[in-house]
Amino acid sequence: KPPRHYGRLNMVAGTSDPIHGLAVFSHGRVATYDIHANRWDFMTTGEDGPGRGIGNTGGVFHPGSGRLIVVGRRSTWAYEPAADQWTDLKPDGDVHPYRWMMVHDTASDVMLAFGRGDEGMRVAVYHIAENRWEELPPTYPRPNYGAFDVAYDERRNVTVISGGNDTWRSGESAVRETWTYRYRPTNGAVADPLADRPREVGVETDTNGLARVTWQAPRQGSPERYRVYRGFGEGPRQQVWRAEWQAAGEVAGDARLFEDRLGADDRKPDYYRVLPLGEKDKEGSPSYPASAAPAALRQLSAVRSAEGIRLDWPAASADDVVGYHVYRAPVPEANYWRRRFDPWRLGLYERYERLTDAPVQETEWLDQAVPDAQQASEDSWPETFAYIVRPVNAWGIEGGPSPVTLAVPSPPSAPRAIPWVDGARMVLWGPAVAEHDGGWHLMRQDDWQGQYAFRVHGVPARGHGWIDREDYPASSRRRYYAYGVDAHGTVGIPSAGVWSQGFP
Repeated sequence: KPPRHYGRLNMVAGTSDPIHGLAVFSHGRVATYDIHANRWDFMTTGEDGPGRGIGNTGGVFHPGSGRLIVVGRRSTWAYEPAADQWTDLKPDGDVHPYRWMMVHDTASDVMLAFGRGDEGMRVAVYHIAENRWEELPPTYPRPNYGAFDVAYDERRNVTVISGGNDTWRSGESAVRETWTYRYRPTNGAVADPLADRPREVGVETDTNGLARVTWQAPRQGSPERYRVYRGFGEGPRQQVWRAEWQAAGEVAGDARLFEDRLGADDRKPDYYRVLPLGEKDKEGSPSYPASAAPAALRQLSAVRSAEGIRLDWPAASADDVVGYHVYRAPVPEANYWRRRFDPWRLGLYERYERLTDAPVQETEWLDQAVPDAQQASEDSWPETFAYIVRPVNAWGIEGGPSPVTLAVPSPPSAPRAIPWVDGARMVLWGPAVAEHDGGWHLMRQDDWQGQYAFRVHGVPARGHGWIDREDYPASSRRRYYAYGVDAHGTVGIPSAGVWSQGFP
């Protein structure tokens, strides 16, 4: 739940950038997600690329050239991240595998595309070095699915094809199968194009502004030396694709540590990466970039109590994190149950206000500066707020935001439903991540299509279970959800559903 997000990712080409450590998505425009910073960044507008809004098409990052290869309707494009620029490759070959699934075959350094045909799966190959598409002759046996997914296994040099449960053809077996496809044998060990890259690069700071960059040796090769680069991000978001890399220094081949002195104004999330050096100072593959900022927290809870809004979060894993800053934004939509909660669409990204002057050293904080909420009714909701928490390291660099969290009760652990002989159901659930004061409600769904659910009792239950003795309305399927209620009657996030009968 990052503050800024891509939106609905339906039929969008997704791939991994192994050079910069990003998840990359292409839908005419290009977007990246940085899991370390819990941040989306939006690159090109798509006006000069394969077209705005194209979906269900192949898009795979090529680490050899550092470009994203995307297939358009009757074209093939390459996206240059550093320049934020599209290039029409105009490849040879009368093959346009639009809306085919694509992988990068690292053993042969080609792009493979898999598409549905009238008589079975079709395979096309894009020869990167030759800039040429070629459709391969059919092989037998071969799968025949309308919906499927593919992934390349570098260790075994095969593409794994996971079929759906529907062939879209009558009279054929509709079962889920897993197939593998090998383009060319390698006659031995499969080459890993990034096997010479240093591994597990990390950065920690101290109160004197000393950044300690550490790493592990590559899986392959023995570098004579290592060269460390520092990346200076551009703009307020400090996106790694926009970083300007400068050599920071070199160390011997048996070293696993590099120290860099940060300036008084260097309190932003710059990056470091390590490259091996061979003969004649030839650089090998770069490591993943390691941010000087701590990693974003993965969890946050916020619950209103009589004293204020109580926040709790897990401690950061990095040793140099010295505290946390808390941010708050008012939620303009009173009834957030009427639609999906969307922090970006509600404009919360620009509304966050930092509440802490100095980093909080504990992993909890009480916001007492919020107005006392009115009691909730069946058709009214107390004012609520959204919170994020950012870790701060010893040099004062803030990490990425935690998940955007509403000040409502957290969901309980997954419930259990136990049928009794007399037709009653005993439903049990565990405690929430953060306790609340108002008890629990239980919802029952008798329509298996998930359209309707109703509350099985009026006053919130105080324990972690409920016996449902009602046996109407009659239905073939039944499912339960539990959710917490705070002291003002505000309902929280529902639990996962549990079937008590007729589950699919």
